[in-house]
Amino acid sequence: SIKFEAENAIDETITASIYAKEFKLNHKIINISYNNYMSVIDTLIKNKKSPLHPIEPALYIASQKIKDDGYTNILTGCNADGKFGGLDGLLSKDWELNEFIKKYSFVNSKNVLKKSDDMSYVYKKYTIDNKIDIQSFLNEIFGYDTYISFSNGINSAGCKLIAPFAFLKLKNKLDIQRIRNGESKYFLREVFKKRYKNLSQIPKKIAFARPMDKWLYNWSGPKREEFIKGIDMSN
Repeated sequence: SIKFEAENAIDETITASIYAKEFKLNHKIINISYNNYMSVIDTLIKNKKSPLHPIEPALYIASQKIKDDGYTNILTGCNADGKFGGLDGLLSKDWELNEFIKKYSFVNSKNVLKKSDDMSYVYKKYTIDNKIDIQSFLNEIFGYDTYISFSNGINSAGCKLIAPFAFLKLKNKLDIQRIRNGESKYFLREVFKKRYKNLSQIPKKIAFARPMDKWLYNWSGPKREEFIKGIDMSN
């Protein structure tokens, strides 16, 4: 399990230890600090040749530790959220094109770059009557991006990513109403309950909780020439 060192950071190792004990797994906790995180960013960007997703440094550091312990195959749940309805916030409504772009984007490039390209054509491919076909978008765009991020983080450390969910397909579309009624990843939860009857309490879905708000609280902003000077980092 990965544990981030930051004040009030979400600690998933407590629940993970319960599951590890139930499944008779050796449980190792990998602590990641701000300095650890920042020290590997350049390596990962050079390997990927593009900006990083915030999960990549953590995966890289964890993979290095795993390799040091003599293991190279890393089994993950990568792509389960996009394919099986784990992203209930994005699936919560029928989004119009522009509001979905705003919801999905980390930041509007126009607000930070001196020169930026309009990327709306990516979203328009998945638009029907100005509404986003969210399931197709998540399976293809989000799914691809997630897989590449996991691959870069893990493979750069000399390990192999194993992601069975990335290659699974649902025969029928997800029951969106069930997800909107609070049953995110209902299909996987049902399988879990049948397989692990002693663990009736399934943890609430938490995104890979990096404490970026704490770590970057005093960050003054980017210094490279591509960026607009004097960006207000408070937002």
